[in-house]
Amino acid sequence: MLTSRVWVWSTFVAFVALVLYGTVHMTSQIKLTGSATSPILLFGGLFGVSVFACASVLLTQQWHARFSLDNDLNGVQKLHRVAVPRIGGLPIFIAVAAGVVWMGLRDHPLFELNLLLLVCGFPVFMIGFAEDITKKISVKLRLQATFLGGFLACGALGAVVTSVSWAPLDKLLAFAPVAWCFTAFAMSGYSNAINLIDGLNGLASGVVCILALGLGLLGLQHQAMDMALYAILLTAAVLGFWVFNFPVGRLFLGDGGAYFLGFALAVLAVLLQANYNEINAWSVLSVLAYPVIEVLYSILRRKLVNADPGQPDCSHFHQYFQRSLQIVARKRGGAVGICVNSQASPFLWLFTLLSVALALYFDQLGLHALGFVCTALLYVISYQLLGRYIARNAVWENK
Repeated sequence: MLTSRVWVWSTFVAFVALVLYGTVHMTSQIKLTGSATSPILLFGGLFGVSVFACASVLLTQQWHARFSLDNDLNGVQKLHRVAVPRIGGLPIFIAVAAGVVWMGLRDHPLFELNLLLLVCGFPVFMIGFAEDITKKISVKLRLQATFLGGFLACGALGAVVTSVSWAPLDKLLAFAPVAWCFTAFAMSGYSNAINLIDGLNGLASGVVCILALGLGLLGLQHQAMDMALYAILLTAAVLGFWVFNFPVGRLFLGDGGAYFLGFALAVLAVLLQANYNEINAWSVLSVLAYPVIEVLYSILRRKLVNADPGQPDCSHFHQYFQRSLQIVARKRGGAVGICVNSQASPFLWLFTLLSVALALYFDQLGLHALGFVCTALLYVISYQLLGRYIARNAVWENK
């Protein structure tokens, strides 16, 4: 038990240190004409707003519990033992909105960009938030709303994928209707990908922080200062929620939070590639690889056994880590359940961090697609090894 707690709290400190180091490193390099505000001050302000908003949600829980609590404790993907508010996306959205308002008041050069990003993401957040409150929004309607957000981003921001560095598809993307549909589909898909990996304490929010900083660093490698700042502000809003979600899940992202964060990352990725021609599409995809590979591999493995790709199961990558640690804990007579839940997340953060590091390294070498290929190979090998370990020790899962 003591070893488990030391591991969990050590990873908590290490993660915060990592995010702060990445933020300070990036802010020291960001130079924006017309801005007198330090990026680190913006980061601290949005983090503070996010923390305050999260605390407010928890302190007022008795007034909205009948709507906001995740009372489904028996679902195949559920690991928590008590009902927890699943509206953590609301504080994140509020923090991002507060940043936009502040930029407007200070006449910040990125005010218009961030305002349009917020407007385009509003339907994406709201459809997920409506599901968090009512639990009655159909999957089809949620997909349509995330698709709509993608179309809005194409029109309002010019965030359109016109090249993926593959000639046959690039010829099709030369036609605007095809490019818009492809981009909207990609944004919708990534919104759902983040929702798919949101299964352990601190996992999705931690992964989003790493991916946002990864995109920011990719932007800095190509002098995309505006995109780097946007990545930092998104990280600040998410980190404020993360401290309430790890190691103990006092507040969940919910569909609203997961959809909005996935959409925000997707828009940032598309803007990087669309506005800075020297940034290769494969480098961007390599940074965002983990959730993409999770979706593709989940569809493939379910098709191979004739299972419905749309139905939940307990065989995702993060669940294999959690189940493996559960087996190890039971073998040693240690704690299981929520403690193992928190212990598993750092392994996925490390996987994501390695994936981002590979993407940035190979981008510098000009081997843009190699980052994605290496991440995919590492994912498949790790997944198979974990699966075999679980199969060999299946008897320990139900003890």
